[in-house]
Amino acid sequence: MELPKPPPDHIPPNPPPGPNPQAHIPQPQPNQVRGDNMADGARNGFRQAMLKTALETIPQLTEENYSIWKDKLMALLKLRGVLNTLNNADVPLGESDNAELTLLIISKMESVTHNNVVTAKNRDSAQKLWASIKE
Repeated sequence: MELPKPPPDHIPPNPPPGPNPQAHIPQPQPNQVRGDNMADGARNGFRQAMLKTALETIPQLTEENYSIWKDKLMALLKLRGVLNTLNNADVPLGESDNAELTLLIISKMESVTHNNVVTAKNRDSAQKLWASIKE
């Protein structure tokens, strides 16, 4: 009994060594690639869900809730991977990180607190805003 021949466009996952220059490169198996991508996707999905939940639970900063606000915001910033950079004025934030963090900090302030914290000198710098709030 003769085995069916693969279609002409079928390339085996690990072709035998030969004149093909890519023959020595092991090809990933389809289930390995899918598994890795699924794991990455699950981690990213979990991380996104955590960021969203954390953002929703952070209250507006008032004069009475600084400690709770700071703890929750710091946990979010740590999860986002920017807390150390935000605390270190010697390491500049990238433009998109600065814009995102400036929006986050300003949007989580009550208007009275906003008027007491945000100035012409710090309104465009997440690091300066953060330093002003921590003082």
